[in-house]
Amino acid sequence: MKIAVVLPGTDRHGWMGHAERLGFITYPTFLDCFFVPRKVGKQKKERPEPDVERFLKRLKELGRRVKIAVLPDFKHDLWEELPRKFDWIVWIAPIHEWRELELVTDRMIIGVPSRQQWRNYRLYQIADEVGERRLWILGLMYSQLSWLRQFSHAIIGFDTTFPAQLYWRGCVFTPDGRIVKTPKGVMTSYEKLLTSIRNFREYLERCGFDLMSADELISLIRSKCSSN
Repeated sequence: MKIAVVLPGTDRHGWMGHAERLGFITYPTFLDCFFVPRKVGKQKKERPEPDVERFLKRLKELGRRVKIAVLPDFKHDLWEELPRKFDWIVWIAPIHEWRELELVTDRMIIGVPSRQQWRNYRLYQIADEVGERRLWILGLMYSQLSWLRQFSHAIIGFDTTFPAQLYWRGCVFTPDGRIVKTPKGVMTSYEKLLTSIRNFREYLERCGFDLMSADELISLIRSKCSSN
């Protein structure tokens, strides 16, 4: 089964070309809306918010280099405007509240925040409601890898940062799905980074998944639209 997998982040260490050759989608093909915790004074807000100004600026700068993008959370006025203005992009609508499903069109993918505290429904509920491969897991965590097989009938893709961040902890991801500590001096940080990305690809293959390109995802979504 094909699945679209995004490894977001910046290319400070030059790893994105390696990830793309393995079939992963990276920046700027995928653009998120910078949904991060905000502060009011010294206190963090209760929930993260998208950096809309930064997102719109980056979207205009990158233009057609962007093929998949996440709509700004909670900014429903933009959910209608942006897909109309940037109609070549496949848009992911982040659903925090069940009622937001009413705003999702056939040309959108339904984004499910990985953290339960950021949504008022369970994954199994929306998977049953959708009944087809239209879900995108936003920020999939290592502890949630089992979702990929459990909800394979509903999940069409996901983005995750953990394989590319393990080297910070001196660890690598293994092809059988474990995280292991590497002895000091055995591998450089860059080697750990590339090893985890390569092993993550192998892990997905062992789970029965083949990586879907951005163009394949776009074609699939458009074919679903034309058949409805």
